Amino acid sequence: MKPAKVRAKAKDLLKVSDGVVLGAASTSVVHTVRRSIQSLIPGDFYWWMEIDSEIGVSVHWVWLGHSAVSRVGGVSDFNVDILLELLRGVNWFVQRHDAIESVEGYEQAALKAAQEKRRNRAIGRSGGKLKEVRIPEPPPLSIEGKKLVHRVGVARAGYLAAVDEANRKQMSAAAAKPKPPEFRAYKANKSVPCFGLTGSKGTIIAAWIWSTFHEKEEMMDKLCADPAGTYTHLTVYGLVFDEPDRWREAWESTRSLRRLAAEIPPS
Repeated sequence: MKPAKVRAKAKDLLKVSDGVVLGAASTSVVHTVRRSIQSLIPGDFYWWMEIDSEIGVSVHWVWLGHSAVSRVGGVSDFNVDILLELLRGVNWFVQRHDAIESVEGYEQAALKAAQEKRRNRAIGRSGGKLKEVRIPEPPPLSIEGKKLVHRVGVARAGYLAAVDEANRKQMSAAAAKPKPPEFRAYKANKSVPCFGLTGSKGTIIAAWIWSTFHEKEEMMDKLCADPAGTYTHLTVYGLVFDEPDRWREAWESTRSLRRLAAEIPPS
């Protein structure tokens, strides 16, 4: 599912459930937001996400190019869409440059090299190629500093890649053994049609608007004719199912078999 659709689904769930998002839906949204952020931040940056009651959602990062760099950059906003747009606008070349210049002693070394170059130009003498300005080695680390270096080292050693691999295996296992449609208990004070489709959302089934059909085949043909995601629930013999798109896939995959069965004369 695309990130925009997942965020829209989360907003719909919030509207119809008084702010309570079902666990499966919230897990899908969080995973999609993390993958979206990961795709926008270069691999030589270590990043993390925080949620604060006053500033909303924040994404922070630190450059992994040198252990002496501890400058933390970041963006924040209450709206996840705006947060992602801010990330798309970050100039990572500037972020690396600012991280390098944040190291104590680097500015002095760069200033000294520039002054030497200007002095040689003023007196008309070539002093040869100046030494490349390098980031000074970090001073002895404190315990907190060692913890930071350890966390960065874990990230650089492939922690994020390992997490992605674990997620990939879980998704592969789920695809190999798809979950059957689930039955859910809904609050109802009126009957549902024998065969019906609805795009309504919420937990009060009495408020749903149904399209009713006389036969299952008629209902399934309508389900397959409309775009995926049009309907949220369907009923078969009065039982409510909340994954109509899986019914669509099963119906489409068995269409040829049903046509063959229809051509066989009764014995």
